[in-house]
Amino acid sequence: MKSFEWFIRALYWLQVFAAPVVLFGVISLIVYSKTENKIVALIFLSVGLLGGIFLAELIRRKYGLEKFFANLFGSTEIKDRPRQ
Repeated sequence: MKSFEWFIRALYWLQVFAAPVVLFGVISLIVYSKTENKIVALIFLSVGLLGGIFLAELIRRKYGLEKFFANLFGSTEIKDRPRQ
């Protein structure tokens, strides 16, 4: 069971990590296609990689990945419903 939990946490971490990496990867690709400057493109890609690591670790330490995604994808109807 521990290996399954570790696998799920790794997938959550990769999902948070991938968002800035993909965003800055696209920006890097656009910059490279327009200017053909590899240095600037690699800087943008590096910023995305470091930002992804920082964001994933920040969320993991501050909120917990499972709780973060539960709040993100959870239904607000259940939370906002008055108790009877």
